[in-house]
Amino acid sequence: MYLPQISSPPTPARQGGMVLVTTLIFLVIMTMLGLASVQGNSLQERMAGNSRDLNLAFQAAEAALRAAEDEVRNNDIEVGSQSHVIADVSKEDPPISPSSVTYWYAELEKDTAKSVSVSQVASAPAYIIEVLDPPSGSGGASASNEVVDAAFEAQPSEEGLDNTYRITSRGVGATEGASVILQSTFALPPTSP
Repeated sequence: MYLPQISSPPTPARQGGMVLVTTLIFLVIMTMLGLASVQGNSLQERMAGNSRDLNLAFQAAEAALRAAEDEVRNNDIEVGSQSHVIADVSKEDPPISPSSVTYWYAELEKDTAKSVSVSQVASAPAYIIEVLDPPSGSGGASASNEVVDAAFEAQPSEEGLDNTYRITSRGVGATEGASVILQSTFALPPTSP
């Protein structure tokens, strides 16, 4: 009796796992691209949040400057009349630079600084008003106190600007991490006799 011989189907050529290796490399590359994309988005989100925080801090400090200018316009401001009104710090012994950031951070943290109510910030902005001494001698205006608020549209007269103030304010954003200090020189025109 003759039995037919059953042969096995022909085997394809040996691939040696090349498809598996190629697929794994492709998956690793796609994973790395995905992680880089997530990290980039996370960084952009933090940058946008920090930018918003800094913008809020700037607006809070600006609001405090405007409140102080309104106070100067509406009241007779004299050194010692209120705790947030001080003498010219550049006349201190030793003299303090008006642009000394560390000095102003410390001063604006004290209870003597006046606060302004602003929403969406971590703490209320504060300001200090310095009464600047008129220039000695002729009574004329010096280059440092010729800055006049545009709302008054005043120019220094021959008598000069006797009522000159330096206003320093500090504002923080939605977190205490963003802090802005602003300073302006504010002058009122001389009062007519």
